[in-house]
Amino acid sequence: MGVNHELYKPFDSIGNPYHVDIANASCTTKALATPIKALMNAGITFYAVLMDTAHAATNTQRVLQFADVYGVLDELQTAKTGAAIATAELIPVLEHLMDGYAIRAPVKDGSFANIFSVVSADDSEKITVTGINKRLEEASRCPQTMGRLAYFRGMEAGTTDIVGNAASGIIVASKTKSIKLPFPDSNGRPTALIGICSGYDNELGPSRDLAMLVGDIARKTF
Repeated sequence: MGVNHELYKPFDSIGNPYHVDIANASCTTKALATPIKALMNAGITFYAVLMDTAHAATNTQRVLQFADVYGVLDELQTAKTGAAIATAELIPVLEHLMDGYAIRAPVKDGSFANIFSVVSADDSEKITVTGINKRLEEASRCPQTMGRLAYFRGMEAGTTDIVGNAASGIIVASKTKSIKLPFPDSNGRPTALIGICSGYDNELGPSRDLAMLVGDIARKTF
C-alpha cells in the first residue's frame, strides 16, 4: 500500500484471474520502500542502496544465550534480512542495486531502518537535506502514499515516538543526511550520497497495511 497497490488487477481483459498470489511484504520492507518510492516519484534517481535496521526482537531469537546461540536479553546482535531483496521486487529498477542487514535490539516493538543511497536529480536542491525532507514531508500528506508515510519533527526519536503510529515508515527528519559527490551521473545531473532514517511500529504498521490491502482488493474485485 502506497508503493505499488495501484498495479493490482483482479482479472485480465477476458475475465481470467490476473494477480493470484499477493504478498504484503515485511515491516522493514515497507519502511524502506515507502520513502524510496516517494523520492522516486519526486524525480530522484537511485543508483545504489545499502540499508540496515535496528529491529525489535523476533520469534526467531532465544530468550537466553545458549552455547553459541545468542539470547535476546541485554544484547545487540547482527542478523540477516530479506527486506532489501523484497524492496527490489516491489520497485524493480532497484534489482541488483540494493542490499543490507539487521541489528536486533532487546525491545519488544519499534524499529528504525537506515537507508544510504547514491542518487541524482535534475536539480541539485532536490538532493540536499532540505530538498529531501521537503519531498518526504509533502509525500506524507499526499493521497498517493495512502497514509503509509509519516513525518517526525523532533530532534531525537525513540521507540516511544514510534510505537502506536500505524504508518509503514516514519521519517525522522533530523537524521536526513546528504553529501554532494564530486561527479555527475551519465546524464550530467548532480549526484549525492544520502541517508534517511525511517522508523516503524513493526507490529501495528503491518496489521494496518494488511487491512488496507484487503479492502483495496475487495473494492477492485467485487
